[in-house]
Amino acid sequence: MWLVTVAAALGAVGFVSAILMGVTLVGVCRYGDRYPRFFDRFRTLGALAKIREMAGIYLKILNAFVGREVGFKHEGLVPKNRFFGLYIEHLLLIYWFVGTILVLSFRPVEPFGEHTNSLLQAGEFFALLSINVLSDAASILWTKRCIALLATPAVPVSLGRLLIILLQDILVAVVLMFVVQLISNGLYAIQIGRTDAIFSYMFDWRTAFRLYAPVDPTFSNWRFPGQLVITCSTYIPSLFFYLICLVVLFLKPFHSLLSLILGLMNIDMPKRKRHNCNPVTYVSSLAGIFGFALFSVKFFLDAIR
Repeated sequence: MWLVTVAAALGAVGFVSAILMGVTLVGVCRYGDRYPRFFDRFRTLGALAKIREMAGIYLKILNAFVGREVGFKHEGLVPKNRFFGLYIEHLLLIYWFVGTILVLSFRPVEPFGEHTNSLLQAGEFFALLSINVLSDAASILWTKRCIALLATPAVPVSLGRLLIILLQDILVAVVLMFVVQLISNGLYAIQIGRTDAIFSYMFDWRTAFRLYAPVDPTFSNWRFPGQLVITCSTYIPSLFFYLICLVVLFLKPFHSLLSLILGLMNIDMPKRKRHNCNPVTYVSSLAGIFGFALFSVKFFLDAIR
């Protein structure tokens, strides 16, 4: 058993390492000296200053998705409260795409009741998408507010302030998920044709863990709690900030290693230009990293079977 665990861990580590190496390669080759300068500056910062730096990066990502002037009013960032923008359409398209795949490919393991109605199921699907889009929109806007509080240069970031802001963000995500999960539980009863038991399913915590399985059992025997997977998306805006912090921290050693390797491979180029990789080196390195990522995924899947 422990050999299986070790093999699966090695596959997972190999895949993550390949992704980080690929990101580092693109950064080194495409952004030239700007990429190492970021890490040189990042290395000299203290812990709280690093978090502020990451908050600034995440704020740019949120502004690109949500809109610079969309969000809760914040001095110097958002002139007034504005909650609707193109990001609503983006979320709707994402959910419509993912939701359609789930509906067509997976179904509840629980037997369907006598009152199954395709029209009600279509309405349930529309309501489920709508409530998740709205909850995710609220989560994104609140996360933007919290990140803006961290990234504001005029206000110093203390450990206490950091913890309060992050706690607020997580609590809002928890409340949103709780409300959406209740509604989703009730909609699940409609999906399986048990409309007479909507409130029973709604207030039963076990409904969130009802299993879904592939429509075609010959495809796979994989099962997962479908309702919970969908509603947990309210945590994505909050957790993505922590993911950015971790990725940047893990990229530092890959950056140092790759800079050394590429510097040796481009010995005929001036020192200041060594990060401008030639196309052959760049493409072949990316291909090798992609191949290693695929091998790691296969190694991981073979280990857990």
